[in-house]
Amino acid sequence: MSDSIDWSAVKERLRKSEQALQRAFKMGGKDLDEALRARAKTFSRRQRGSDLEKPLQLLTFRLGDHLYGWPLTDLAGVRRINRVTPLPEAPAELLGAVSYRGDVLALLCLKRLLGESCERTERGGNAVILRELRVACRVDELEGLIDLTRDQVEPLHPSAGKRSLIAGFGPGGLRILSGASFAQHSYFQTQEVRL
Repeated sequence: MSDSIDWSAVKERLRKSEQALQRAFKMGGKDLDEALRARAKTFSRRQRGSDLEKPLQLLTFRLGDHLYGWPLTDLAGVRRINRVTPLPEAPAELLGAVSYRGDVLALLCLKRLLGESCERTERGGNAVILRELRVACRVDELEGLIDLTRDQVEPLHPSAGKRSLIAGFGPGGLRILSGASFAQHSYFQTQEVRL
């Protein structure tokens, strides 16, 4: 068999990934934002052949019992949720408003947008800031940063239509989200979410 697995290299990569996750757990909102910017800058300088060779870089996080990932290219940043300003008579998906780098952004309940139950009283967690939509989505717990090769991603079947916010699946049940899928979601077509 010519394609043997180099287990020592696999173990070393797993060890490095585990160390990176441990560092990410210790990072606060500002530190994580700086790390995301530095990582994006580093990868933007690298020259690669085709898009198929480029890894898909994801910020992974927990939402309920599920692990999700969002491509870094869709994100403006992340921050810990310290204070949410309630908005009277807001739709159920809109938890309130949060401040991010001097801007006031709508904080959306990602669980509700994904079709799960969400309570307005849920506190804490982190906000993932979407670059194009300029909204924040509440997530339970940040996991870290990972790179996936394109062959590790199983795209969502076309029969799912544009209503699904999940763009595909990765290893271990990872659910991959997409900013483009969010922009097509009926909530963003019917609601004014900019504050």
